[in-house]
Amino acid sequence: MKLVNQNVKLLFWNESEKSILKKLEHIGRYAYASHDRVIDGSEYKFIKMILKRKHLGILEHQNVTFEIKTNRAIANEFERHRLLSFVQSSTRYIKYDTATVEIIRPPWYDDVPELFDIWSEQIESSLYAYSKLINKGITIEKARGVLSLDLGTELAVTGNLRSWINFLSLRDVKGVHPQMIKLAQMIKANLVEILPTIFGEKE
Repeated sequence: MKLVNQNVKLLFWNESEKSILKKLEHIGRYAYASHDRVIDGSEYKFIKMILKRKHLGILEHQNVTFEIKTNRAIANEFERHRLLSFVQSSTRYIKYDTATVEIIRPPWYDDVPELFDIWSEQIESSLYAYSKLINKGITIEKARGVLSLDLGTELAVTGNLRSWINFLSLRDVKGVHPQMIKLAQMIKANLVEILPTIFGEKE
């Protein structure tokens, strides 16, 4: 097995912030019948205005997609966000090679070797059982039941900008599972980089 960390990667993004904001401004100005007020640079002021007024429906007209690498347990929590769209690697169709399968390493064992050893032994035991069941003729969709919730998985997650704002408001807060908070922070960092006017520090 390979121990890996969670990761977030932006997919299919090739637009500038200015072009996105200009599109959202054009769409949003239907609400105010104010297309005559569009000038170069007006998109920034307009978007700041709708954010202040919480007219967030306008932001539903722009999607962002991420590739998320995490464990099965956190993926289950992620998919509770029904405003987002998901495709996840399927344990029904993927036959895992126990020598190379990716396991998400929980960071809370890093400084406690004894606890890490207990966790690692359980992971190896589950992978051994999985391999043995398959070798005995059990199908992969049935054998998957013995796999750990720390099994690595990949998701493609798409949401409009309003959905991502909602996600961050719920998952980058105290009391949320630490691995989910970490993912939310990585997602936010990407969103701040590509759309600082919307996801950067508010004035």
